[in-house]
Amino acid sequence: MREPVSSPFTSFLAQHFDQINDYLATFFDGQATSADIERYLYAPLSAFTANAGKRHRPLICMLAATAVGGSFESARSAAAAIEHFQSGALIHDDIADNGQIRRGKPCMHLTEAPVLPSTAVTWRSPWSPRRFSTTPHSTQT
Repeated sequence: MREPVSSPFTSFLAQHFDQINDYLATFFDGQATSADIERYLYAPLSAFTANAGKRHRPLICMLAATAVGGSFESARSAAAAIEHFQSGALIHDDIADNGQIRRGKPCMHLTEAPVLPSTAVTWRSPWSPRRFSTTPHSTQT
């Protein structure tokens, strides 16, 4: 087995991985308006998000912002939108392909009621106004 390649980019990804994960988690914490919404929407999405991939997309977005004179922090909401869209695409792909395992765990459509993964995909839509919020802790609808 080959050793992972070390480069300034991989170091950057490792340095900021926890930061973006923590930010992504804020989109689910304290957002539910009822126990059912928590159980059937936010909890599955939170678990899917916590079982992180490499997070290249949001981190590249944030790095690109700094490359053109923006700030790392100002790109967080766009970076989160990109990652949430990707997660929704993965959930949808698992449904379409009848996937069994995603990131070492059973796919959401196998662990939740059949309608829930498609609800999760819709909620993660990049066109949702919630995706571009700069205040993920608020209870926007």
